[in-house]
Amino acid sequence: MKKNIVLLFCFLFNALAAQNPSYQHLNDETDLPSNEVFSIIQDHKGFIWIGCDAGLYRYNGIRFQKYYTVSQKSTALTGLALSKDSILYCYNFSNQIFYVKDDSLQEIESWEGKRKQGFPNIAVDKENKLWVTAENQLYSFDVRTNLWSKKGSNDTAKVVNLVVVDSKGDIWSGQNFSIKGTNGDIYTIRFEAGASSNIADYIIAADEQDIWLVSIAGGNIYQLQNESFNPYRSPKLHEALRHRKITSVKSFNDKLYITTYSGILIYDKEKDKIEIWYPNEVFSSCLLDRENNLWLTTLGNGIYFIREKEFCIWNKQESKLPEDRITCVESIGNTLFFSMQNGFIGRLDLEQNKVSLFSNQTRADIRALFIDETSDKLYFNTNNTLYWLNQKKISILSDQIGPVKKIIKTRENYIVCTSFGTFSYADLRNINTCRSLSVLWSRDAAFIEQEQTLLVATNNGLLKWNKSLTTFSFDTTFLENTQVVSLFLESQNEELFVLTFKGDVYSYSYKKCRKICQVPSAARSYILAKYSNKIYIGTSAGLWIYDTETQKWENISKNTGLASNDIKAIRMSGDKLWLATAKGLQSIPLGYSNSKPRPIVYLKSVLIDGKKITDRYLNLDYNSTLSIAAEAVNYFSLQGFQFAYRIFGGDTNWRFVNSADEYFMVAGLKSGNFAIELAVVDHLGRFSKNNIFIGGRVIPPFWQRWWFYFIIGLAGVGIAYLFFLLRIKSLQKRQAEKIARIKLESELAISQQTALKAQMNPHFIFNVLNSIKSYIYENDKKAAANYLSKFADLTRGILAMSSQPMVKLSDELKALQLYMDLEALQMESPFHCDIILNDLIDADSVQIPSLIIQPFLENSFKHGLRHKSGEKLLILTIELMQDTNQLRVVIEDNGIGRAKSAEINMASGEKHQSFATDASAQRLNLLNKGKQEIVNVVFEDKTDQRGHALGTTVTLNIQL
Repeated sequence: MKKNIVLLFCFLFNALAAQNPSYQHLNDETDLPSNEVFSIIQDHKGFIWIGCDAGLYRYNGIRFQKYYTVSQKSTALTGLALSKDSILYCYNFSNQIFYVKDDSLQEIESWEGKRKQGFPNIAVDKENKLWVTAENQLYSFDVRTNLWSKKGSNDTAKVVNLVVVDSKGDIWSGQNFSIKGTNGDIYTIRFEAGASSNIADYIIAADEQDIWLVSIAGGNIYQLQNESFNPYRSPKLHEALRHRKITSVKSFNDKLYITTYSGILIYDKEKDKIEIWYPNEVFSSCLLDRENNLWLTTLGNGIYFIREKEFCIWNKQESKLPEDRITCVESIGNTLFFSMQNGFIGRLDLEQNKVSLFSNQTRADIRALFIDETSDKLYFNTNNTLYWLNQKKISILSDQIGPVKKIIKTRENYIVCTSFGTFSYADLRNINTCRSLSVLWSRDAAFIEQEQTLLVATNNGLLKWNKSLTTFSFDTTFLENTQVVSLFLESQNEELFVLTFKGDVYSYSYKKCRKICQVPSAARSYILAKYSNKIYIGTSAGLWIYDTETQKWENISKNTGLASNDIKAIRMSGDKLWLATAKGLQSIPLGYSNSKPRPIVYLKSVLIDGKKITDRYLNLDYNSTLSIAAEAVNYFSLQGFQFAYRIFGGDTNWRFVNSADEYFMVAGLKSGNFAIELAVVDHLGRFSKNNIFIGGRVIPPFWQRWWFYFIIGLAGVGIAYLFFLLRIKSLQKRQAEKIARIKLESELAISQQTALKAQMNPHFIFNVLNSIKSYIYENDKKAAANYLSKFADLTRGILAMSSQPMVKLSDELKALQLYMDLEALQMESPFHCDIILNDLIDADSVQIPSLIIQPFLENSFKHGLRHKSGEKLLILTIELMQDTNQLRVVIEDNGIGRAKSAEINMASGEKHQSFATDASAQRLNLLNKGKQEIVNVVFEDKTDQRGHALGTTVTLNIQL
């Protein structure tokens, strides 16, 4: 077996130093206005104010707001002091004093000339008066009256150099070789031998019980006792301060926080215990805020922000470790061992805070640490080789053991979990004592003495073996096909806790597995531990803590104060929980639970359409935009908090807004009254304790306002009334039209009857019958029968058509042909008549007003042809006018003309107009009444060149 003596040994030690807590660094790279910060204070709302080289700023956790006035003679501001009525005072290095009121920086101009040299020292008492030191005077200032009051004498020998306010709000000032209280009593100082007696070389400080005087250099401290300032006897404190230059002294929670040019000292008066943090940093001041966060200001490196003072870290930066990535942690007694990814092993003495480093020169990660309590030896594995650390020597035990993940010890055996399987060794130094238990990849193991049972975490579940003397026999598998990553055996009742890769936590007891909980995160789970009623799980998303009594989860992460969210190992030792993280070895108090107060939200401003509104009740037009600027006191979450709002009266679900947005626009407001609840939610999901309510009204658009509804109502009534009138008028019109139509129909009926009478007048009937009778007398029975048949057909056709307003053109032509044949009987001279029908006309499909043509034919016979001598002609021509969709009927005769006919009628004494002509004219008027012309009649008299009548042409245009 190969053995190797240790090749490297390193010992690190800081005599009085405590390990530094982890912190967040605020500097010019994170928007801090200047890395040179002189003073810091928290106002009554909880906002942080800093005086720095770049001026005065207020910090709300997201951004720094600058305060400036044009009267400043120099930029840098310091000496922040706050009154109970929220007025902030400060001064610059040009001996100007300023105050902030109504969110504006203003100069106290009346101070000019009262101090000739140096810088003032200021404080504010319980009556809100400002106290300021001058060379030989102490002044008080009342901002309400803008008046100064002088305290002390004009004796130039009495130099006033410092002033402070105690916890009761009383003022203490230093004058020459004494301290003067508010009541006017003067307290002497019993200066130690060799100590400076110049009051300017001291800082006066006050806490709940004591008034302190601390020398800026030399380490001398005085405490007010028995009416004088006596030396405070603490060799530890004196030694710690002796070679340090002090910049400020503050008292928080009965501890003195002393900032120096070489770190910050925290002194516990009761225990006479000193912690020294960041000994290489130059601090100017400190502040413990309401959330119990500690702010440390520096003179060149920004601000150290510490959320959890008891979260300590060991890493490259703070402890000069060679590596940040810690892989394993084990402990025995007051000694803690931890391994690093680069092959180093550290040993931490928990009592003296000593760190020793060991290395075997193999720069490979160490994945397993095991302390054999029977021999106090440390075993570790790297590169498939098992080493041990004995005293200060590293030796190789075996180079054939494989990649070890975990080693545990039973009374007789060592159980070794590797990537190649699980093995049992009687002696780790003797490979021949090895026996294989499983070939499955295994990560952890636990042995339950009471059950004499071995359980191993594998990639295929939890394997169980029963032990018989010195051998193991395989029994069963729990959580089969599930990767088990970690086991923790609670020694008190031997209850085993099991963690799977999915974050499921099980409890194994008395051969049963039951599920307890599941990590509420998708992060990868690595390691499991339990203390009291809390289960601790290391994950890639920080430390998750499950309270088995309340069944609630809590997360500790970078947002809470951890150096890293990646936790690979957990170990409990003493009163601390030790975590192996990617950014160093970290310790937190065992049983830690977040006790930070819930955040506070403030309304900064409200904008409507970009205009700032100061009214408490908001009025918005329906198309206006509402923007809100909010602030929160939630430094514990860093910038991990969110603003949230919900709107009552609509969707009441919370809407979350990024805290980095200076303004956010409220969406979803409806017309009418509204109420908005504004809150802030920290990184733990806790809502603020002082939610803000904003009320107002969205003025509806004009079409939703009462007067618009009134107008619409009036318009509706008016429209209804108008519609009613129009309806009545329409009904009246329709009634009138109906009456007119009835009248027209009546008149048409009468007209048709009249036309019928005109066509079947007794004279025509008498003449026709006489003509037929003459044929009978002449014994021309055939002609008499023919004409009699035609007369019967004509009579029957006229009677049939007279009852119809419209008839087929073919029926009308048949009736006309019969009529013309019968009229021809009465003609003495030769007579010729003809009907010409255009070929384009379908006489069966065209309809015209019934009996409309016959009266004009009658006129031709009666007035044109009857008095004509010689040959008589009558031509009826019917054409279709396609362009106007009209039927043109032309009746043309060669009679004597209308003028000659009228002379004959006058001579014979016939003064009355033709009955058929009057009836036809009346019927045409009725047909055309209220419409476009349906039937248009044109008369034309034909004459020769000498004016002799040649006949008459009548043209009827009938609209189809």
